[in-house]
Amino acid sequence: MKILVVGDYMIDKYIWGDTERVSPEAPVVIVKVKDKTQSVGGAGNVLKNLESLGCDTRLFYSDKEIYKTRVFSKGQQVIRLDEEDTSDSSYTKQDLEALKINCEWADWIIVSDYAKGTVTKTVWNVLNPFKSKIIVDPKPVNKQFYKGVYLIKPNETEIVEMTGESNIEKAGKILSKELNTKVLITRGRRGATLIDKKVFNYPVESNEVGNVIGAGDTFIAVLVYCLDKGLDYAIKQANKAACKTVSKLGTYVIKREDLI
Repeated sequence: MKILVVGDYMIDKYIWGDTERVSPEAPVVIVKVKDKTQSVGGAGNVLKNLESLGCDTRLFYSDKEIYKTRVFSKGQQVIRLDEEDTSDSSYTKQDLEALKINCEWADWIIVSDYAKGTVTKTVWNVLNPFKSKIIVDPKPVNKQFYKGVYLIKPNETEIVEMTGESNIEKAGKILSKELNTKVLITRGRRGATLIDKKVFNYPVESNEVGNVIGAGDTFIAVLVYCLDKGLDYAIKQANKAACKTVSKLGTYVIKREDLI
């Protein structure tokens, strides 16, 4: 399967340590650092999951440097530090021509939109003719771009913000009608809800939610990877993969054997 990923590429940094006392300088804990690691996040994490599953992939992203640093003490996240520029990126004519060629090449296009400036109106003008094979991990600020795509995958917070409706199923129906697309809402321990003329609920086997870092990236990667076997099957497998991800600390890259 040939998949193009378009979106915000991030670097996730992790600081691992232990907390034994409170700082005398301020009411904050002191974390004694034991290790530092890093991995890719955002669109990079989606790509890494797809590559792990054996997909043929290409990536389009801006050259901005986006860093998220998470500090953990005894396995618990203490704080996250974000370094980012969220202004719209600019692209050359050659960049946009290459994007068009990659859109033509791809069987599916995943838009991993974290609203960090990669997905602009200019980029969407290139993507729009291929909207029937686009699946979006959306951000409310860019809702106007997504009309007519194959499917969008907001979480509960995002769909409430996009519609102003707190009832999740009603919100899904509103958004599906407004954007003329399938809406798949990820709901943590409640699984996922698909709005495709009718409402379909997909519970998860485990309702324990621990570490949610990268779970949405894994979900959308597995969803698209499994689409050739039908949307129903793909959602069930994506749920399974997300459950595996939240059971791990940090960013976990899904493997084929995890889906057996």
